Amino acid sequence: MIAALPERPEGHFALGLACLEQDRYLEALEAFQAASSGIPTLNRCSTILGHTYLKLDQPEPAISWLERALRRDPKNVNTMHQLGVACNVWAVVQKPLDVETLLGD
Repeated sequence: MIAALPERPEGHFALGLACLEQDRYLEALEAFQAASSGIPTLNRCSTILGHTYLKLDQPEPAISWLERALRRDPKNVNTMHQLGVACNVWAVVQKPLDVETLLGD
């Protein structure tokens, strides 16, 4: 389907969803990126790209995509939640916890 109609972003989006369901995150990411270039106004694609980057433990691009989605739909609770998760993951990555300090030696 994708090879026959590469200009159809809906096909890329559907392929991305299938890959995401199968935990094939890199393939899902490629498909969602192709879909987003064909339909840049599709808010769901931005949210899903953010979610996929989170699955790949890449919080910075996840935050970027989720912020883009929130600019388009600032009342989307799912996107707000995903952005909160991404920010939390990013904070943990940026500042690892000092276990000795937490445990008090």
